[in-house]
Amino acid sequence: MGLPLAIIGLFWANRLLPLSMEARMEAEIQVFFMLWAFSALHGLICALRNTAYSGWRAQLAVLVFMALGLPVVDGLTHSHGWLQDAGRYYTLDALVMLTGLAALIMFQKLRRQSS
Repeated sequence: MGLPLAIIGLFWANRLLPLSMEARMEAEIQVFFMLWAFSALHGLICALRNTAYSGWRAQLAVLVFMALGLPVVDGLTHSHGWLQDAGRYYTLDALVMLTGLAALIMFQKLRRQSS
């Protein structure tokens, strides 16, 4: 789950970091790699503790929240002009939402299997 979390985290950082921030691009890249590293570390810890199943569920839950929340963040922050190149943003939001829905389905299947 690390790479999808990192990619969507990059989109969150792109929306939430101020446009006037110096070294903004570097900060976005740092967010990407930190999320990827934390995800890998979390997975390793869960594997070593024999709780990998719950680790998968936890990371899927975070992915669902981040993916389904990105369009909300887009709407609230107005970080880009919706009238300028709106098709690109609608397409990205739709694809991220599909990713979130797929993660939600996987999360529900894992939760049913554990009970």
